[in-house]
Amino acid sequence: MAKFNDKYRSESHRWQYWDYSAPGNYFLTVDVLNRKCILGEIVDKKMKRSVYGDVVAHHIQQLPTYHPRIRLDAWVVMPDHFHLLVTLEEYGSVAGSRTLVGGPRGSVNTIHELYIRNHEDPQDHEDPQDHQDPQDHKPLAARQYWYQKSQASDYRPTPIEVETYKKHRRQMIISKMVGKLKMQSSKKINHLRKTPGVRTWLANYHDRVIRTEQDYRNIKNYIIKNPENW
Repeated sequence: MAKFNDKYRSESHRWQYWDYSAPGNYFLTVDVLNRKCILGEIVDKKMKRSVYGDVVAHHIQQLPTYHPRIRLDAWVVMPDHFHLLVTLEEYGSVAGSRTLVGGPRGSVNTIHELYIRNHEDPQDHEDPQDHQDPQDHKPLAARQYWYQKSQASDYRPTPIEVETYKKHRRQMIISKMVGKLKMQSSKKINHLRKTPGVRTWLANYHDRVIRTEQDYRNIKNYIIKNPENW
């Protein structure tokens, strides 16, 4: 059964040139390699997690400890994948303070430009788990590499611009958060299965930046009812 019925999928895995450290609400899905149902099973429209599913659930609940701006709004572990609804709070906020969608500052439509830190910024390569200061640094607005509101909708970045973005994207909070979650959960699952070094997850993952309050409510409800609708 298709998990989304194409309702929440997009053609690309990434919203091109979005700053994945920017305040906003993010819908994320990670699939088990080869879609194997190792995380549990659906019984009477309820998810019954396996020991491996419990590992994933444990690490999901640790996400707010990765960075002060991360808030976990909703999540579900399914037999062959898991969904997350995550908020990145405003810069300088402590996670858990408020939902961003719909507000005058929080709507992603008001933060649509891509801001990337300068190469001279010493925090460029900092691990989010090490940054415990709730007064999170603001991004430097010095360079908007390719997306600008004045640009034509069919603008295509140069190869150098694309490679520069990819380099910075790996350091963005959402990318590092998902990477750490996959790595730590896979390590524990492999320990339990006695399969060291075996991949647990697909290399890529699906994401959607949520634009409206209605979209936020729909996706949250979708996650909550996912086992029932399996």
